[in-house]
Amino acid sequence: MRLRPSLREHGAGQYLYNISMCLAIPSRIVKIDNLLATVDVYGARRDINLMLLPEEAAAGDYVLVHAGFAIQKVEHEIAEESLKLIRETFEKHPEESFF
Repeated sequence: MRLRPSLREHGAGQYLYNISMCLAIPSRIVKIDNLLATVDVYGARRDINLMLLPEEAAAGDYVLVHAGFAIQKVEHEIAEESLKLIRETFEKHPEESFF
């Protein structure tokens, strides 16, 4: 995590600080070609590497991705619930910059 000054002043010259950290969002595998896969998150697709994944993956599986590598499979129900909560957070706080 790193602290960075917020752009919003919080009265009397004090500034709020945002804590930034990586968030692994469950990504659905749509295609696999050897150790490379294409994943989909909210309609955005990107290519990732499966080299660090400790178990076999298939199209339709959900994985957590960090720095372009799948690092863990996620159960379908847990992935769907996580994606739902993330979407709800974005919708409730449209003024915030999450990225």
